[in-house]
Amino acid sequence: MAPVYPSTHKIYAYLNDVRTNISADLIGDIIGNDWGISGNGALDRVGSTGQLKFSLNNSTGKYTPGSLTALSGWDEGIALELELGFEGNLYLYRFYVESIKPPVKFQDIETKVTAVDWMKYATQHPIENPGALINKRGNDVLNEVLSLMPKQPQNINFDEGTNVFPVTFDTITSQTKAYDEAVKVSLSEIGYIYLIKDRQYGETLRFENARSRTGLRKLSSLPVSQASSGFLLQAGNSFYIRTPANDRIILNQVSNAVIDNVIMDVVSEYGNDVVNHFTAWANPRRVDTSNVVLFNLDSPIALGSGPLVEIKGTYADPAGGAQISGQNIIDPVLTTDYLVNSKEDGSGTNISTDLIFSSIQLGTEGFTVRVKNSNTSFNGWLTKFNVRGKGVYNYNPISALAKNQTSIDRRGTKTTTMTQKYKNNLYEARVFVEAEVNRNKDARVVLNAIRMCANTSAALMTAFLNLHPGDLTNIIIDKLNVDGHYYIQGVDNISISTGGIINFDWMLREALSLQSGLSPVAIEFNNGNYIDYGYLPQLRGNTQKTISVRVYYTSLNQTQSLISQTGASSDFTLWIGYSVTGKPVFEQRFADGAKGQWITTNDVLTALANQWVMITITYDGSSASNDPIFYINGSSVAITESVTPTGAISEAENSFLLGNYTFPDHEFQQAFWGKMKDVRIYNRALSAAEVTTLYNTGTVNNALVTDGLVFQGPNVRTSEYTEYVDEVLTIDQKLIDNIYGAVGTPNYNTIAGTAAPIGRAP
Repeated sequence: MAPVYPSTHKIYAYLNDVRTNISADLIGDIIGNDWGISGNGALDRVGSTGQLKFSLNNSTGKYTPGSLTALSGWDEGIALELELGFEGNLYLYRFYVESIKPPVKFQDIETKVTAVDWMKYATQHPIENPGALINKRGNDVLNEVLSLMPKQPQNINFDEGTNVFPVTFDTITSQTKAYDEAVKVSLSEIGYIYLIKDRQYGETLRFENARSRTGLRKLSSLPVSQASSGFLLQAGNSFYIRTPANDRIILNQVSNAVIDNVIMDVVSEYGNDVVNHFTAWANPRRVDTSNVVLFNLDSPIALGSGPLVEIKGTYADPAGGAQISGQNIIDPVLTTDYLVNSKEDGSGTNISTDLIFSSIQLGTEGFTVRVKNSNTSFNGWLTKFNVRGKGVYNYNPISALAKNQTSIDRRGTKTTTMTQKYKNNLYEARVFVEAEVNRNKDARVVLNAIRMCANTSAALMTAFLNLHPGDLTNIIIDKLNVDGHYYIQGVDNISISTGGIINFDWMLREALSLQSGLSPVAIEFNNGNYIDYGYLPQLRGNTQKTISVRVYYTSLNQTQSLISQTGASSDFTLWIGYSVTGKPVFEQRFADGAKGQWITTNDVLTALANQWVMITITYDGSSASNDPIFYINGSSVAITESVTPTGAISEAENSFLLGNYTFPDHEFQQAFWGKMKDVRIYNRALSAAEVTTLYNTGTVNNALVTDGLVFQGPNVRTSEYTEYVDEVLTIDQKLIDNIYGAVGTPNYNTIAGTAAPIGRAP
């Protein structure tokens, strides 16, 4: 295959805001580094400062700022654009000049230029305290940060945050930079914030929310290169439709982002990324709804006639005296907040109106004011001085810990810590840290980066130009037995030669899903064992739901819970049992404590024992008068409302269980007997046609009816599959959800003394 080259590669400088081509003066290679996110660990979530380096011929002095022959407008801080052309398309990469190093020796002619992308400004620009933001999402916070910056990125692309942060900006100080806030938002959201060099704008700031990278994410699309593209044909024959210039019209075809055995080198590690002890911290706090006194003067301060006096202080809890932060601090008001008298005890002449504030700095953590007594007749005493605003009260941090003791015993404690500055709870964090420990508890070879030459083929040149951080690719390297899905984290070690040869690295993070790296398993339950996924916040807040499961039950000798989200207050349960023969029962708790309960009218399961059966419940809880719809093997069946609900659906922070049920006074006494697979929870009610499609004449197809899925399991790493099948599972053998990576722990009823569940081939 013949090599390909960009049709053009140029650098433009915005000289006095005029886009000016300076490419004729380029000397040597153009070098790029750290475009996007530079790491692929659990906490690598905010983009690095990207760089572009090149040299210019400065023999005439035009690239020496301030010289008599310098180009007008050439200086540090101006915008640059690297422009690459290929197959008639232009691609822009925007930067800003950070440093210019003209030649220092008489015989030298090169000026060396280093440019940075917009993320550099984010690391440098302090945020003026705008006051606390209440009940805002990550995208709202980032928009506010950008509004406080003098230089904006050319474009933004923000997801709506999945989390509502009760209080933000309360931790801002005079030293807080925009980048610091990006880190707080990304970790609090468990999302990603980075810059991409997109074709249209040259730079787009991207915010991915916590639910952007799911197991359902499809491979990114690429335009098919012209060399591989088809052409538009006339209807009914094989003649090409042509342009007035007699050119064939290329189809706008796209393909999946697959990089198949075209690498030059890899960067991989073994065992360096082990994490077996992961702690997440959250910071509960509240903000006053009205102004309170955050500082008051302990003793009078002498004010001579004329000299400036500086007063500094921090804020304290009016009720307890503990140091706190403050927001929306108001300027001191005469009489209400300050008084000046001629005598220390507050008597004598009131000269408060003669107090002049030379400067007032009211920050988040404290204040500094400079005042003077302008009365020429009396020395004075500041006898009262208050600072009022809304207090921000930080309570003791709370933590969630995930650990794998087997890994700790074998390799020692490998710790990671994450702080969620803007979270009051740890619901999402618990799911995240458990998933990361399960992902990284064992030493393994991790593919960190691949090195490629874009000139290898038109397809690879198209991939280099069109794929960016955040894109999902399929990387295939037969020599290393690699065939998996990977997110591009960043682009590094880019070199563009004068002849147009482009070499580059992609930094990668593996994406585990049923599309790549995960395999489904069935679980066999008996006499008290179960799988505990803990509290899954992604199952909550949905008025509608669909619950679907395939079961192979062997006995109806007791009430048996298949799926439940239960605890001190039951949310929902799907169960069957001997007391109602073979009739599935669905329960949903409502706010007043009176649950709704529905049961199939007929015995629909007895004749289906010892074979796989798909049970599906769809439910719209927007009205208590709505009944669920029951399906057996894709067909609806009649039901009876045995308990009538009232009010609104009740939701609590309860554990999501497979194979059992827990409730005070009868914990884990509804064990399922049999096998279970293909458990799905949707955030919507599937249609009858979709349920039939999902049933698929009894054959599981993981790719069918995926819209609205919030849970799909149980699954295991494909590489560990044989360790699960026909084995009694230990607590370290986690079962993985395909959507958000939540992990379930095999358990058993210690009172009954039964063994843990058994993994089975599905």
